[in-house]
Amino acid sequence: MSSRLLLGLYIGLLLFSCNSGEKMASKKDLSKDERIAIETEELGALLEAGFEQDSVKLSGFWITTGTELGKFYTQNNGKLFWFEDGKPKEHTKSFLKFLGKSEYYGLDSNFYHYNQVKKGLDSLGKTKNFYAVAKCEAVNDVLLTNAWMLAAVHLNKGLLDPENLRVIWKRDSLENKNLAGVLAKSNDTSILTKLLAYQPNFIEYRMLKLGMKNFLDSNILDTVSFKLVDPKKDSSACWNEINKALIHWKYITIDTLQRDSIVKLAKKFQADNGLDPDAIIGPLSRKAFATSNVQRFHAAALAFEKWRWKKPRDGKLEFHVNIPAYELHALRNDSIIRRHRVVTGAPDTRSPTFTAKIKYITLFPYWHVPHSIASKEISVFLRRDSSYLRKGGYTLLNRENEPIDLSTVKWKSLNENYFPYKVRQTGGYGNSLGLVVFQFPNKHDVYLHDTPSKRFFNKSVRCFSHGCIRLQNPLDMATFVISQDKKWKKDEFNKDTLMAWIGKHYEQRYNLKKYIPIEIDYITVTADSIGNMTFHPDVYDKDVELLKVMNPLLHYKPKKKPEKKKEEAEEKIKATAYLNSRKKIVV
Repeated sequence: MSSRLLLGLYIGLLLFSCNSGEKMASKKDLSKDERIAIETEELGALLEAGFEQDSVKLSGFWITTGTELGKFYTQNNGKLFWFEDGKPKEHTKSFLKFLGKSEYYGLDSNFYHYNQVKKGLDSLGKTKNFYAVAKCEAVNDVLLTNAWMLAAVHLNKGLLDPENLRVIWKRDSLENKNLAGVLAKSNDTSILTKLLAYQPNFIEYRMLKLGMKNFLDSNILDTVSFKLVDPKKDSSACWNEINKALIHWKYITIDTLQRDSIVKLAKKFQADNGLDPDAIIGPLSRKAFATSNVQRFHAAALAFEKWRWKKPRDGKLEFHVNIPAYELHALRNDSIIRRHRVVTGAPDTRSPTFTAKIKYITLFPYWHVPHSIASKEISVFLRRDSSYLRKGGYTLLNRENEPIDLSTVKWKSLNENYFPYKVRQTGGYGNSLGLVVFQFPNKHDVYLHDTPSKRFFNKSVRCFSHGCIRLQNPLDMATFVISQDKKWKKDEFNKDTLMAWIGKHYEQRYNLKKYIPIEIDYITVTADSIGNMTFHPDVYDKDVELLKVMNPLLHYKPKKKPEKKKEEAEEKIKATAYLNSRKKIVV
């Protein structure tokens, strides 16, 4: 019989016999040294049963840090770490408190044997036979040690392997971090500090943690959602359902009704869900109302996961673009030093996610129109009006980049499948790239640039480009980057200097001495510095498949609503009655 099976049978018997034992002795009949000896003996019996492999089954629970467990208890002199003399130690209580609130970190306490250990603690207080107590202590000590090591892995690397989306149950990804040694040197005050130190050290991650705490403290994790009818078909029914939703999600109280209109509160809900706060109930707004708090929690947990997949930053200047948030952060030393709105690719022409390095900046650039755009879009205008080239500042080129004699072009024959030319747009204020381009060579032919279409920056959902990233206030960013790239004297390089360069009205290239890392990312849940969480629309549907894997791992049952105080219950009744008295809301 294999050691794994022997261990499973042995532990199964131990758990079954927590309230009984072959030997009988009460705690008061044994000296402290005798009690410690019994505890050590029971733990030793477990270890002798076999932890040669990482994955062994312990009475229905997988121990996935087996070899690391052996190292740990060797360093701990074969003694219990979490229990002593029939009682949990202080650091055990603090660790269990962490496990009980693991959802605050986007995790699930079921991963860490939380309920089983809680049952074990109950058993310790119900039996007077110290031999049975020691057996339960040993089993639960092993479970907690495995839980600590597994939590360290999940906090550091995430639940899933991003390459294959398989669950990370083993400590392989932290094999060089000496989990056994770190835990063995922990004590009552450092047990959680050392565990939480495995988390990624990103400012966005820390803000997300604060946002998750505020979200969980303020909301019930239930599956309630609201399916809204298209207001164009039935405005009254749509807004009546919105009223119910705003009451349920606590946007509406009697106080807010007296101060704010329903429309204003609906706008706040839209803003919290990354939408234009316009009270126009379109498809994205209806989708947000049809999303439950459990689904929002899952989306936030996936955001945690994505941050844990990343490599640490080195503290130097770098750019991070988050597509669903439509924002660029310039970061240094774990601080956000600049924020810029961006416009990203439309759902049909998506911006890709990747990392690269900004190597140079082009001022007053030409736009070499991608063939896909020229053949599909510009050809349509040229068939209608050949003067479109002149009006838009375009030049038609051959494959050798030489201007074409326009009198030889058969305009009516141009189409998506026949377009044997190149198109270049001259630089200037009407150029589609604007006045400045941040170039980071990549296989997607995507870059960061200015745009003459400034109006889109006023929207909340800003996915309108052909795939490149349009940047708000790009001249300010270019001034900042160039001034940081060289040891200029104080105020030697400023925006006026940049505009003087641009004023020469020809394409110029500024090569950066220090390349700037840039990451184009896709994270749908973000939070600000005070923990206001925003649930951005998944406009590319990129999270759908990831959530199919994540959701079954997070087995949170809807929490029961706490009993309302009398005045709170009365307030909700008044709010509901007030809203019901309004026959129709027209926006």
